Amino acid sequence: MKNTTTNINMNKKIKTIELFRTKDLVVASALYADGQKLVSTEMSNAGQTLFVFEDKSACESLVQKHYTGELILPSRQLLDAVRTLKSIIFNS
Repeated sequence: MKNTTTNINMNKKIKTIELFRTKDLVVASALYADGQKLVSTEMSNAGQTLFVFEDKSACESLVQKHYTGELILPSRQLLDAVRTLKSIIFNS
């Protein structure tokens, strides 16, 4: 996961957004189900899909909660997120 920033011009102000990347479908699904904005997908050099989300710090916090078992999501929401992201992978 590399750190990259994107500059967005909002009302003539430049806002720098750090992006979060992951190749882990479960992590990406948890972020997506929690409402994090998926901005794009990329292909790694190894041919794996990388999911790119806005707001790196919020994503990192949620990932930490995921790994410690503190992230609680409705099962239906998580399953829908998995299906959506799988669809993105296999239709790209």
